[in-house]
Amino acid sequence: MKFVGATGAALCSLLLQQQATTYVHATTSGSGSCHAGSKITPSSYHGSDSAGEIASSNTAVTINGVALNSAAPNSLATSTTHTLTISNDVGTFRGFLIRVSSPDGSVDASTVISPSNDNVSKGGASWDATIMGNSQVPISCAAGVSAVTHVDINTKSEVRAELVLDQDAALDLEITVMTDTGYTYYYSKYTLQFETPNTDPTSTPSVMPTTATKPPTAAPVTLTPTNSSTPSLNPTTSSKPSLNPTTTFRPSLDTCQSSDPMYQCSVALSDDVTFFYNFTDSNSTHLHARLHYTGQAYLAWGVSKKGYMVGSQAVLGVLDNDDEFSVGKYDLTRYSSSGVELMDLSRQTLQGASFTQSSEDGTTLTFSKLLTEADEIPIDPIGENTFIWARGG
Repeated sequence: MKFVGATGAALCSLLLQQQATTYVHATTSGSGSCHAGSKITPSSYHGSDSAGEIASSNTAVTINGVALNSAAPNSLATSTTHTLTISNDVGTFRGFLIRVSSPDGSVDASTVISPSNDNVSKGGASWDATIMGNSQVPISCAAGVSAVTHVDINTKSEVRAELVLDQDAALDLEITVMTDTGYTYYYSKYTLQFETPNTDPTSTPSVMPTTATKPPTAAPVTLTPTNSSTPSLNPTTSSKPSLNPTTTFRPSLDTCQSSDPMYQCSVALSDDVTFFYNFTDSNSTHLHARLHYTGQAYLAWGVSKKGYMVGSQAVLGVLDNDDEFSVGKYDLTRYSSSGVELMDLSRQTLQGASFTQSSEDGTTLTFSKLLTEADEIPIDPIGENTFIWARGG
């Protein structure tokens, strides 16, 4: 399993938009311009118009492993380096231009995007383009604009770039991708909404489902886990993702330890937060778990694809506006309190959920969650999973 720790909520946003006509040119080494828009000049080798949205070319565009959503807003945390990836699992592409700008010119975006692999991409505010293998032409973006483009027109299946902005703002992200044929290209435009992460626990939604106040009655699960060649209770720390520390571990049942008799295993997520859980196997239907904090605050635990909060689902325990403890399931859609969205009642499927708090015993979030649920990231009962967690101040 993987655990990603955070001491507060944080989140991000992208809105798909269309754009009017201006011109860009692709060359054998770097785009021949840094202009905005979907059109290429009629005399261009590539033709005069795009073949459609990037998604129609089987090409995926993600940030921090989360697909850019054309139908719903997403957001990006400020002062954090985000990884943008363009990939195609069934084909290849050759040239590309990834351009970032302020819609009204009020924000300096000249350093927002930069290449993450110098062997595949280059750019920033300027670069040299090679026109059909001949002369080098210096290319500069307009003031306040930055972009990343190709180093060569060899076939590629993936490219990456890095994004970072230290202030709240909405920026335009325009991406043009030239496919393997050389003649066909695709274009999409998005809006990146950079937001300062909100860590105020009092700003979480006050509408909560009614939940039980007693712990789960399910007995610990008996199973035989898949043996690992490197079982360990001592997590190794990874540097990715950059937003939060990540710990990865795969303990065996024989070496697992827990101070809570209701649970077979535990892992210390921090000096004051411990996660207790029962082993699962291929016949399991639920994860039985408990999150304990030695102080008093809200607690949250969630399932994530790659350790990022946007696109994840979480179990949140809080003291609501009526001074009652409550537990609910939420979708995490943005790096702000507005993106902590309570799921519909039909999706509130937790069993034996409770949230308790006292000065003597601290704070405890207890729940049993189905491993597989519609429209949620599944929990692999015998493989590695990525979990995120948070506690209030």
